[in-house]
Amino acid sequence: MEDGEPLFWDDSEDSFTFLGLYSSQQRAEQRIEQARTLPGFRDHPNGFHVHEYTVGQTHWAEGFLVGEQTDG
Repeated sequence: MEDGEPLFWDDSEDSFTFLGLYSSQQRAEQRIEQARTLPGFRDHPNGFHVHEYTVGQTHWAEGFLVGEQTDG
């Protein structure tokens, strides 16, 4: 993994908090360990996810949908 994006996901509120971009899996995991000691995050110690992205590449090129979409 060249770059990672650790996220905190709270299923009860269907939201997430972006912790940062890191140059390696190891650095992302170190940040997660730090965050697990903080208020709010410590209540959800297993709520962290790391997503891998390639730097210098376009993501979400076609936009995104919010809520239900209807044709017409």
